[in-house]
Amino acid sequence: MKTVHICPNQFKKDDWTIAEVEDVCAFLEWQFESFPDFARIYHKSVAPQNDVTPIDERGLRNLQALEGEFYIVIHPAEIATIVMWVVMAITAAFSIYTYMTMPKPQNQSPQS
Repeated sequence: MKTVHICPNQFKKDDWTIAEVEDVCAFLEWQFESFPDFARIYHKSVAPQNDVTPIDERGLRNLQALEGEFYIVIHPAEIATIVMWVVMAITAAFSIYTYMTMPKPQNQSPQS
């Protein structure tokens, strides 16, 4: 049996769901209509080096072959939104600064 921890908020363990399953992939298909965009699957502990989120068929086979504990961490999508707004604000500020400090061309009368 494999233990799957579903963590909608990785910092609040009260919200976690724990299940004992035979097949992690089948359980995830049953649990989610479609796998959340900002979710990651970790093996043994939540750490970047333990990320086993499959991106292809080979990754799925690897996931099914692993034993032990799995953590499905659903990261908040708001972080991506905040980053997008910060980048847009910086771009807008830089554009305004560039426009305001750009030297104005001088009108030159044509010489005859």
